[in-house]
Formats: sequence, C-alpha cells, structure tokens
Amino acid sequence: MSIQKLKFIVVMALFALVACHSKNSENENVTSFGLSKPNAARASEEADMAAGTEAVATLSEKSIQNVLPPKIIKNGTVEYEVSGLENAKSQLDKLLAAHKAYYENENFNAYGDRQSYTLVVRVPSSGFDGLLDQMNNDLGQLVSKSVHVDDVTESYYDVKMRMESELAYLDQYRAILKKAVSIKDILEIQEKIRVIEEEIESKKGRLRYLDDRADLSTLNVTLFEVRKQSSSSPNYLRRISNAFQGGINLMGNLFIALVTLWPVLLLIGLAFFLYRTYKRRKNASPPQI
Repeated sequence: MSIQKLKFIVVMALFALVACHSKNSENENVTSFGLSKPNAARASEEADMAAGTEAVATLSEKSIQNVLPPKIIKNGTVEYEVSGLENAKSQLDKLLAAHKAYYENENFNAYGDRQSYTLVVRVPSSGFDGLLDQMNNDLGQLVSKSVHVDDVTESYYDVKMRMESELAYLDQYRAILKKAVSIKDILEIQEKIRVIEEEIESKKGRLRYLDDRADLSTLNVTLFEVRKQSSSSPNYLRRISNAFQGGINLMGNLFIALVTLWPVLLLIGLAFFLYRTYKRRKNASPPQI
C-alpha cells in the first residue's frame, strides 16, 4: 500500500470516528429537545460509530505519527563578537535574503566602547539549521549559542480534532434550532451555539499560533563590537560630557530628594514661623514693674 493511500485511510478513519461520535451526541441532544429519531436510524448510527472506533483502534500511535505531518517549534539564541559591526550587519542582511528570512525586531545600542545590534529573526523552519551554520562561518566569533526544540505535534492535532468535533456539534445544534418551536428551547439552543462558537474561535487561534511558530522558527541574534581606544590619547571631550551629565543627574537627584522630604521641610518652616512670632510678641510686650 502506498504512503498516500495510507495517509488517506488514516485521515478518513479519524474523521469517521469524530463524525460518528458527533452523530451519537446529536441523538441525545435531539431527544432532550423533544425531537426523537427512529430507532432504526439510531441503531445504524451506533453501528457506524463502533465500526469507526474499531478502524481507528487498529492503527498504532507510531503509525499515526508517521502519517501526520509533525509540528516542531525551533527557537535559538546566538551572540557574536565582530570586528566591524556594520559590515557584519550587512552580511547578515544578505544571509536572511538568501534564506527567505526577515527581521521581526531590530534594535541598535551604543554605550561606552561597546555598540551592538539586538535582532529577532524569523526564518522558515526548513532553513533554520542552514542559516545558523552560515552565520557561524561568516559573521564573527561565536560567543554563546542555545537552541530549543519543542515537538507540539500531539497537542496540535488534539486541538484540531477537538475543533472538528465542535464544528460537527455546531452543525447539529443549528439543525436542531430550525426544528425548535418553544421559546425556551430556542434560547437554550442559541446559548449552546454561542458557547461552541467561542470554543471554536479559541481553538482556531491556538492552531494559527502553532502553525506560525512551527512554520517560522525564531532566532534571537546579538552582534556586538568593542572599540579599542589608545590610552595615550584619552577622549577629553567625552570625559567632559560625562562629567557635565553627572552634574545634571546629581542636581536632579537632589531636587527629587527635596520633593520627597516636603512634609519635613513644611514642619520645619512652620516651627520656625511660630518661634519668630513668639519672640516678636515677647519683645513687644511692656516690661512688668
């Protein structure tokens, strides 16, 4: 049997199981709203459900994993020390273009003798390892590296199957709603439909997130350069600038400290005012004979 036929059989068996389970639930839901089905139809649906369950049970977990496309999330963090920062950044731009990758975030920072780029790269998962190898060869000295791989295949298809099941439930409740007569039944069915629709949208969002993370790997890249300065010719302008900035910071800190202590200063001023008033009145009073 060919791989394509095996894939088709497995997928159809899984959906048959979900559909049969949904039909069985529909019988219970329909009965709860007073819309019973014939016994023959119910028996036929139960037989279909049993057949679907038996078909899926014959497939081992290993064979299902081999048929379903895996969902692997791969993330990495690398740091390079380079001799020319802008040249290294240009080289990285070329590598990203060659691997159909792009920058999700880009930051430049310069402090003292160190300047750096902090970059978040999104690259197709199939090209993650190739891009990383070329970066190690072309950019500079590799300082640190970490790669994390997360296999979310099981959780992805679990969410997908649950969503398919809820879609089947949604169709059933919509069909039941068309047959409902009383206001009570209509309101109850509409509430169930609302809850199911919220669950479906939540699962769709989860699947979109997993698809994005599995299809595009994330690579956090740091490029930095340490510029060496001659000790015989110090940068006096920079020292003067730093000293001036330090003075401004000191004045700002003093002002903040004074603002913080305003209750104490207020009490001191009030006490001084009362003391001066008392002394003035004492000096103005006539001496007693």
